[in-house]
Amino acid sequence: MAEGSWYLGTSLYGLKRYPEARDAFRHLALSQPGNGPAWALAGMCEFELKEYPRAQEYLLRAESTGLGGNEELSSLVRFRIALLLNRSGDFKQARDRLLPIAAAGTYPEVIEAMGLNLLRAPLLPAEIPEQDRDLYMRAGEAMNAKITHDSEGAARLFDELVTAYPDRPNVHFARGASLMESAPDQAMLEFQHELQLNPSDPGALLELAELSLKQESTEKAVSYARRAVKANPAVPVPHRVLVKRCWHRETRQAQLRNSKSRRGKNLHIRNRTFSSLKRTRRPARISWRARKWRSSNAWTENKKATSARQVLRSSLPTWRWLAPNNCGMGKRYFSLIGIAPGSAMGTTRSPWTLRSV
Repeated sequence: MAEGSWYLGTSLYGLKRYPEARDAFRHLALSQPGNGPAWALAGMCEFELKEYPRAQEYLLRAESTGLGGNEELSSLVRFRIALLLNRSGDFKQARDRLLPIAAAGTYPEVIEAMGLNLLRAPLLPAEIPEQDRDLYMRAGEAMNAKITHDSEGAARLFDELVTAYPDRPNVHFARGASLMESAPDQAMLEFQHELQLNPSDPGALLELAELSLKQESTEKAVSYARRAVKANPAVPVPHRVLVKRCWHRETRQAQLRNSKSRRGKNLHIRNRTFSSLKRTRRPARISWRARKWRSSNAWTENKKATSARQVLRSSLPTWRWLAPNNCGMGKRYFSLIGIAPGSAMGTTRSPWTLRSV
């Protein structure tokens, strides 16, 4: 029975009768849940029928189940999953899947897929308008040169891309992303040029915030991160930039308070020590006083490492920001980003939500 469903499905798939082939493969997959190739072919049929969410579900299940060492089918499944992730807007995961595929060998559909991913276009290669095909092919070739470590070729292709399409969205962003490691200052200029075309582009704002933070321009980093949060509250990275800045500010304030307190305590102990020396002139008393001063100083130095965290914990209000590392900045964080708790950002259905503790 299982062999009959498999041969029927493959015959119908070869004839491009995708609805009947899908039913045959799905029946086989449901009767044998561990049959990875059946799930893969059912997903391929759904892909051809443009049922993309179900196709992605079946293909991911086939990948997790295993395809029995069929390398050709495995590479096809991985490529289809990358296309579907890119179409759904998950560009980072799509890029992570496209890079090993491109390293193994490229052909026109892979080049177009890399161009779509580089320019953050949620499309399939078959959905590219004919007038835009040259744009995505150029972008894909530049990205392929970058992957193969052809630095000169990648720089030349990115220059040609920007020259040919200076006003297209994400072109300057793509060039800036390629320059982040080799020329961060020039990358910042490209991201700023992208913001001139789209002032609320969360990707460009995010990269500018990260670069500013690396260059220790914390005020600029906070400004860009605020704009990125307002543009897309569900993206966690600008929140991490702001939380890091808020943490540094709280730590600095705690260190200043502790430094003032330590100076006062040490001065008081030192005055008591020298006044005792002047009054009594007893070496035993001096040694005891000195030991007390040294132990007190060591105690304050030991407390210095934890004072910032204790001060921050004591100043936290009842609202906390839930991040992957479960850190909270409370109202100080919201005053930093200029958004009040309970606003639309706080009710976004994402891992970054608010709760009362």
